[in-house]
Amino acid sequence: MTEYQASVDNLILCQGEQTLCGYAQDATTTATHATSTPMYCYEKPTEEGGPTIIPPGEVEVQCPAGCECKTRAEAGTEPTWCQNQTTPCGTDAAGNQKYCIEKPAEEAQCPTGCECMDPDQAAGYESCLRDGNEIPCGTDTAGIQRYCFRKPAGQSGLSRIASAMPEETGLTAPSEQTGTTLSTSPVSIRDLYRPTRFIKGFVVIYSTAPLDVVAVYTAST
Repeated sequence: MTEYQASVDNLILCQGEQTLCGYAQDATTTATHATSTPMYCYEKPTEEGGPTIIPPGEVEVQCPAGCECKTRAEAGTEPTWCQNQTTPCGTDAAGNQKYCIEKPAEEAQCPTGCECMDPDQAAGYESCLRDGNEIPCGTDTAGIQRYCFRKPAGQSGLSRIASAMPEETGLTAPSEQTGTTLSTSPVSIRDLYRPTRFIKGFVVIYSTAPLDVVAVYTAST
């Protein structure tokens, strides 16, 4: 029976262990989003003395292929339920309910000529595809999925990065120039905040983080 039923009947776990013996289907849910409540083996109470309910311990059953057993906290904010059902598969040592969650798509190595990038930083790049699908290659520190991208043929780094420059910098994207090189000149914080006073000929490329400069370019003379 379920833990709730056992608590109402004042029953204890059979042999002091939480042994999973089935699931009670919630009749109020739909067929495609069914919710099941785990049931465990309980002993009938003796006539002498009142039994106590033993706290749940760690228990787990096998999930279908391609799925793994995780708590809601481990699964993240938007888990993909295995077979579109919230199927309980056990509890952890603290008694938190675990569910069958689909395993994430396997991350792959980017093909030759491609690099792993955050989509927001890949302006001007082309997606590297495999079997017609984008290739996931990892996540950044914020958990954002990264994919494999390829630099278009005939496009220089300056024109690509300039096209991705945030409008709030106040800088104008330069026209393509030959002999463009990466500058090693120092850049002050004051210059970053006052782009109109920036040395003529320089282009500062910002990332999404404040004061985080991706690159500084200057046109060769």
